Amino acid sequence: MSPAAIPVVKPGQKLPPFSKLAAMFAYDKTEPFDLREIPNLEQTMDGVTFRCSYFQSGGETAAAYLALPEGEGPFPVVVYAPGLRTLAMDSSGYAVALAKKGYAGLLIEEPSLEFSLADAQGAIADYVQYGIQERRALDLLETMPEIDAKRIGFFGWSNGAILGSLLAGLEHRIKAYVFLGVPLLDDEEFKDVAPGKAAWARYVAQMAALDLAAYVGHNKGAAFLFVNGDRDYRAMRSGKALMAVAPKGSTWHVYAGGHGDTDAANKYWQAWMLKNL
Repeated sequence: MSPAAIPVVKPGQKLPPFSKLAAMFAYDKTEPFDLREIPNLEQTMDGVTFRCSYFQSGGETAAAYLALPEGEGPFPVVVYAPGLRTLAMDSSGYAVALAKKGYAGLLIEEPSLEFSLADAQGAIADYVQYGIQERRALDLLETMPEIDAKRIGFFGWSNGAILGSLLAGLEHRIKAYVFLGVPLLDDEEFKDVAPGKAAWARYVAQMAALDLAAYVGHNKGAAFLFVNGDRDYRAMRSGKALMAVAPKGSTWHVYAGGHGDTDAANKYWQAWMLKNL
């Protein structure tokens, strides 16, 4: 992905048209997957086996774990996205729970994401790489006879929910989205480390290229669930903003907790996914 594809947004300027934002995430669908299973990284949890594979995405190597329920399929599948700088298998408990209900799971390792207030375009390029990687994973799922590619769901926590918000405007193949604790990319908690007000203003303006509301607001047909802890104030604020532009009929659920899951929250969103996928 060429850096020239990232639109430059300066303080006071309007957001570029969505077509220009979506163009950042364009990729070569003909690129060979070069799929390689890695048997020595295969893991089993509570009777559910996670097969590890590497595949190519935009010239980079991506790693993912596929969990399949018992039986022949084809199975509906949920794609899991973890929090910032956490491991794909951190979502394995969710995948196990839904595998026992007959749902496959794809857990993808997050690429390296670095944030610098001095380099907003670099941060955007990282997220573009992440988004393209997830879109390539959807392409891969469509080639698997054991997967029902017409029934793809998405679960993202924290940074994974940011990824899901971006995908919402790009992907019609995902039918149901769950966002747990979606934060803000231009959160004011970063402001204290910005080298002056002008630098912060430039950062916020440029990061508008990843304005999550613009992407979520572009989706007209998927089912959405926003799940937030009542003490997760920043995610509550961000989630409400996204809920306001999400497709009609989207669901808002608040549980007692902070920026993380609870048994009650997991029970709720998993039941919702079973109903909507």
